[in-house]
Amino acid sequence: MAEKRGWTGKSIYDFNPSAFLEVLINDKWFRVTCEDFRSFDGSRRITQHVNGEKICSDYNGPVYFHRTNKQATPTNSNAVLYISDKENYTQKLKNRDMKRGKLEEDYYI
Repeated sequence: MAEKRGWTGKSIYDFNPSAFLEVLINDKWFRVTCEDFRSFDGSRRITQHVNGEKICSDYNGPVYFHRTNKQATPTNSNAVLYISDKENYTQKLKNRDMKRGKLEEDYYI
């Protein structure tokens, strides 16, 4: 059903998605999904179990907008980054077949 929303690509994971993924919010570590981890703009860490040993390491990889492979500029906002509706609307305008007519001007108010 994701293809109905325009999501047809495969996410890029620059880390082990089966590891224990955590983000730091208000001085507490919270476990998150792979999608939220790669889109979180703040402190992130990966915990893995190797030979019965728990190994924690900070993750300083790229930050992507949620559900896209478009890289975002990190600003340490401690939040998941989303592409704004206006940017999505602009992309729809570029991809639209102009023979079908004009989009309504009041698409979002």
